[in-house]
Amino acid sequence: MSDLYKPDLRLSCVDNIALIVLDTLRWDYSGYFDWLADLGFKKYEAWTTAPWTLPAHVSMFTGLYPSEHGVHEPGKWIGWNWLSLVREKSAMFMRKMRGGALGYLKDLGYKTVGLSANPYINSYFGFEFDEFHDISIGYLNKGIKLNEEEVKAIKEIFEEGATVKTVLKAFVRNGPISSVKLLAKSIELLTLGIPREKGAKLASRIVEALADDGPLFLFINLMEAHEPYTATDWARSGRAYIRALIYGGAPPGIVRTWRKHYPRQVSYLSKILRNIVSFLKDFSIIIVSDHGQMLGEHGALGHGYWLYDEVIKVPLWVRARGRPKLREPVSLATVYSMLLNIADRLELDQRQPVAESFGPLITPAQRQFVNSLDKLINLYGYRSREGEWRSP
Repeated sequence: MSDLYKPDLRLSCVDNIALIVLDTLRWDYSGYFDWLADLGFKKYEAWTTAPWTLPAHVSMFTGLYPSEHGVHEPGKWIGWNWLSLVREKSAMFMRKMRGGALGYLKDLGYKTVGLSANPYINSYFGFEFDEFHDISIGYLNKGIKLNEEEVKAIKEIFEEGATVKTVLKAFVRNGPISSVKLLAKSIELLTLGIPREKGAKLASRIVEALADDGPLFLFINLMEAHEPYTATDWARSGRAYIRALIYGGAPPGIVRTWRKHYPRQVSYLSKILRNIVSFLKDFSIIIVSDHGQMLGEHGALGHGYWLYDEVIKVPLWVRARGRPKLREPVSLATVYSMLLNIADRLELDQRQPVAESFGPLITPAQRQFVNSLDKLINLYGYRSREGEWRSP
């Protein structure tokens, strides 16, 4: 780091700090969290720097746009292994920057604790915490093991909620032995709250048990607003995303499903967040979404490519001593400066709201859904949107 960003070790670290990311929460669904105002939080309209998790988080921890830190999808089609190359770049860059805000806070004496349900936010991608908890759930891969046909059957059972018809159909087709396993697995998943529950309950229990042994920086990524919203979304969402991307139209069936379940997921997330915040009474807290979600608007579904408001416009809440005035919309790249301002009283450096996309988010597993590689290649290329500040 340059001298400009070296911490002033003469200052005492009196603020425990929490950065909580409500992954995939849209601005227009943020009303579910209006109760935060009663707890002293100020709400702001914010812009993400990128339409998917990894570049947006690197921006939050370093204060840089994707075009500056370079951790983003390639600007041209380079093959199906592009995500592994981005991972390597992220790990290398974050370690070179000593984690950005993470390294800065460690130098100030903070213990850094990370809780993430998102597979992109861990040491594998360069996010090094003193203590880390993977709060993700393996869904169908944990507990009672199912074979391929049984997995297919359980997905059918949970599509749009279990019904007598779907359960009986699955049981009859799979025979008595599999029927017993399916019944047990169904009960297991219902008990866990799958797929509604994606790790938030575990996060709440971990936060409640945190030891108060000095200044603490707590990072949490909660995935309840992120797909899958039903059991069959594991298979359907990839196909639907590609169809919307290539042909400009999201399948009506999955659009109806997502529009039905997305607000339910957000409502559930709000309830769990209440518990988490209640355990952080002496913390300065920043709560933000890393990006939104397309629910069929403009023929699009999901995120990772589009720069529509539904993806880039996200909510931000702040409760901190000496809270600075922010101009709206607030760029997620400003979160880095906000953390340093809270921890070390540095002057706030607010960055211009800019969102950038370099190409579609396509994983190797989705290759089977792409029937025209030429169309896919044509979608790659740098695009950006720049917002105008409003007076604070």
